[in-house]
Amino acid sequence: MLTILLNVILGVLCGAGLGASGMAAPGWAIFWGVLIAVAGQIGAGLLLRKKMQGVMDDVQIILKNGQTRMQQKINRWQQKPVSSMKQAQDELLKDQRAMTAEALACVEQLTPYYKWIPMLHRQVETMRLQFAWQLKDLKLVDRLMPRAVMMDPMLMCIRLARMYQLDQPAAEMEKVFRKNKKRLRYNQSALLYATWAWILLQRKDVDGAFKVLNEANDKNENETLKRNREAIANNKPAHFNNAGFGDAWYALFLEEPKVRQQRAQANGRFF
Repeated sequence: MLTILLNVILGVLCGAGLGASGMAAPGWAIFWGVLIAVAGQIGAGLLLRKKMQGVMDDVQIILKNGQTRMQQKINRWQQKPVSSMKQAQDELLKDQRAMTAEALACVEQLTPYYKWIPMLHRQVETMRLQFAWQLKDLKLVDRLMPRAVMMDPMLMCIRLARMYQLDQPAAEMEKVFRKNKKRLRYNQSALLYATWAWILLQRKDVDGAFKVLNEANDKNENETLKRNREAIANNKPAHFNNAGFGDAWYALFLEEPKVRQQRAQANGRFF
């Protein structure tokens, strides 16, 4: 916002100076003042966006390099099985947290530009929220949540998951769910519906979960949603399982990937 204010002031001063000096008629003085303000705003915007893009590129490099190193470890463990699966999983978790912490520190470089770029503050806070959630820094998550921009399905699910962890009233959670699902297009809301249905089942609201899954299948083409709906329709809510969403589901920290761990232990390999 500060760039807009400064460029408006610059335009006014230049226009007034041209008019007062007689270098331009009043109409042309206004024209040149507006033009200077617009040109200044465009130039400042390009410079600031370049700086912001540079930081975001650095974040992507950090994440890419971290994921590459983790994949290399997994490949080595597949060729030469580790003696302790627990130790291997702990090592990967440590690597992931280190990668996330480094990316979070990189994002902090954008803090001085909040006053210069409209909406940058909320964009950065949204990124910080995602990294804080991965690090399980729940105090930071709770502080950032009200300022985050909830446009991404995963962020919407994180908000529901955190509300569930805090044992907030079902009515408030449903209000958040209903509000967020309206922002998503066809086939974008599968995980959001699945998360809300899971929460309802945890609170023993089987009928509510069934209604949600009925609605979910009208708005998404997803096999996991279909299987879960059939499980409840056949009076087998215990067979409800969101494992089909893979890492996206387990990244909400509502369940542990037990099946994956059992397979890894049984085969002596890490997947």
